[in-house]
Order: sequence, then structure tokens, then C-alpha cells
Amino acid sequence: MNSIILTAVIVIGVVGLLIGVLLGVASIIFEVKVDERVVAVYNALPHFNCGSCGYPGCEGMANGLIRSEVPISNCKPSKPEGKQKIKEILDSYGIKNRLN
Repeated sequence: MNSIILTAVIVIGVVGLLIGVLLGVASIIFEVKVDERVVAVYNALPHFNCGSCGYPGCEGMANGLIRSEVPISNCKPSKPEGKQKIKEILDSYGIKNRLN
């Protein structure tokens, strides 16, 4: 009886270890690369996710700003100093965008 329990514990331990290793390898292989420019702009946005800019959330707005698809002024909740900070970030990456 004890050998059955010991065998089960060992099998479950080995399976758990193998799954852990496979998940670790998969997280490295399938890692999603994030554009640092989008992250910088996203962090400068107010994070209301209100949709007033025409995008479903601030991440969409950040992508639109990076691609110069939308002016900074479309972010209605952002204060003037926030919009200026976003403009400075975009300028530092050489992306032309307009405040108004």
C-alpha cells in the first residue's frame, strides 16, 4: 500500500516538474515583443480608457500616436501638461505629431 502511494507521489512530482520546464521554455519561445515607444506613450496617458479618442483603450491610443494616425488632442481627459509630455516623448523618438 505504501509503495503505491510513493509511486503516485513520484509520478505526480515528475509530471509537475516536466510541465514546469515546458512552460518555462514556452514562455521564452513565444515571448511577445513590446515596442518600447508604445510603452512610454502609454505610461504618459491618463488611463481612463474612456474611448473618447476613438480607440477602445489607452493602449490603442498609444499605438495610434506612434503611427501618427491620431493627434494628441484626441485624448480628452489628458491635461495640457500631460499632452506636452506625450509630445516630448514622441519628439524624442522622431515621431511627428500635433498637439491640436
